[in-house]
Amino acid sequence: MERRVGSSVYISGNPCFGACNIALKEAEALNADLIIHLGHTELVPNPELKVIYVEAKSNVDVLGVAEKSLPLMTKYERVGLITTLQHVHKLDDVKGFLEKHGKVVHIGDVSGNLKYPGQVIGCDYTAAQTVKDAVEVFLFIGGGLFHPLGAALKTGKPVITADPFTGQARDLEEEVKKVLRQRYAAIVKAREAKVYSVILGLEPGQMRLREGEVMVEKLRRQGKDVFRISVNIVSPDILQSFEEVEVFINMACPRLAVDGVQALGKVVLNPDEALIMLGENTWEAYVKEAYATQGS
Repeated sequence: MERRVGSSVYISGNPCFGACNIALKEAEALNADLIIHLGHTELVPNPELKVIYVEAKSNVDVLGVAEKSLPLMTKYERVGLITTLQHVHKLDDVKGFLEKHGKVVHIGDVSGNLKYPGQVIGCDYTAAQTVKDAVEVFLFIGGGLFHPLGAALKTGKPVITADPFTGQARDLEEEVKKVLRQRYAAIVKAREAKVYSVILGLEPGQMRLREGEVMVEKLRRQGKDVFRISVNIVSPDILQSFEEVEVFINMACPRLAVDGVQALGKVVLNPDEALIMLGENTWEAYVKEAYATQGS
């Protein structure tokens, strides 16, 4: 590669969990002129250093699993389509397929930090939120549960997930209820704690230092013993070292509190959950009204 491009090339050995993990510090240490970031769309503008985003899109068939989702959507007519970057180029195909089966399909416009209609990431569901009032259910095309669960929690709508890698489609209603029970239990448990820590993520797309300082002050005003932890990549091993901390308030990636630290054995709250714990927000506002209509 170096001979072909006529430049020195360094391959980062550090983990990359998303578009928020841009190797800016590495590039600075290596005196690099350019970062090539694989797999994501731009999230962190950085005028001081050129970053080329090489998008990773999948060629896996999605219509087969979309067909499997139809029996799960018999009671719905208006469907919202969402996906991750890997499948955004196939959404129009899925839309046409569903319309042939009598569905009215909505794909959210480009908004927020995202590049494509219908695209969602773990910290930005605006493509779903812009059409939530027009749909009865969302169909998520893609692998894993984190993104469709996030869409359900952010919009309050039912979500069907169609995974083209496993070939399975499933209704996430019970999974959403399970997550909500877990989050409510975490908030209740956090109220009884004495020692708290605010996690300040240092990755470019996760750096919310000002918001972190506001959270520290809110906790201290209520007499909480609180200190800050700054970290690039958050892991259970790192947090386990702080044995005296009973509750971590996560200002970094929201995925951490939901499915990143089950092995930790301690409470991890995202900022909106911390505000409920502090009495500045309500659980009813957290659990969207539309979700409540499902009988939860």
